[in-house]
Amino acid sequence: MSEWQKSGWRHKPRVQMPDYTDADALHAVEAQLGKYPPLVFAGEARRL
Repeated sequence: MSEWQKSGWRHKPRVQMPDYTDADALHAVEAQLGKYPPLVFAGEARRL
């Protein structure tokens, strides 16, 4: 198993992802979301 990376999903095939017409706005939103704490913490995921 490889090491987890935050942007690892970007290398997967796009199946149900919309095309965003404003790349600058998309990057701004991704940057803002990246500043928030995780929704699920590692310890919680391990318990699953």
